[in-house]
Formats: sequence, structure tokens, C-alpha cells
Amino acid sequence: MPRPIVTFSYGENDNKLIAYGVKKAEEILGAMGGEPAFVIPDTGHMLGTCCMGNDPSTSVVDGFCRSHDIPNLYICSASVFVNSGGCNPIETVMAIAARMADHIAEMAAKREYAYA
Repeated sequence: MPRPIVTFSYGENDNKLIAYGVKKAEEILGAMGGEPAFVIPDTGHMLGTCCMGNDPSTSVVDGFCRSHDIPNLYICSASVFVNSGGCNPIETVMAIAARMADHIAEMAAKREYAYA
């Protein structure tokens, strides 16, 4: 069965943005009298790479995390969020995963499949 090969790496601009963010965070912490104990700059939550939306020209998946372009491809991760809510996204990812699973089960029960 064919399957995609997925890779990830930071680009030059990503590294510049991370360095800038770390510098600013250290400045803020220093202004409050603190000092960093350790810095792990690359552990952020990657968001927005497969945005959820109704318009296929501006989003990758619909409200059930189903691809606009590839029938029966569902993407369920923080990548479907257009931005961050300011905290760890795992509970929201779990909620959309449950919603997506219910949708898939409902479609399967109705035998509503979309094969290319």
C-alpha cells in the first residue's frame, strides 16, 4: 500500500525567528529580575500548516479534518489550527479527533465513501 514520506526541518527564516523569540523572552525575563535556567528553542507547537476551513482556496481540510483535495484523507493534529490559543493544544486535538472519528463512523454506517 503506498504511503507518504513525511519530513520536517527548519528553514533559515524559521531559525532566525526562533533566535529572535528566545532573545526577546530572555529580555522580558531579565527585565523582571529573572534569568533563564535553560532554553529549548525548537519545542513549539507547529500550527497552521494544514489549516481548517470551508474554502479550499484558503484551507487544507474541512471542519471534520477531511482534505479538500484528496478523498478520504483526514488530518488530525495541531496543524489544522490557524493559530494558537496560548496553551498546549493537546486537549483540542483530542476533541477534534473524537469529532472526526464520529464523523468517519457515521459515514461508514451510511456507506458514504468518496473514492477517487
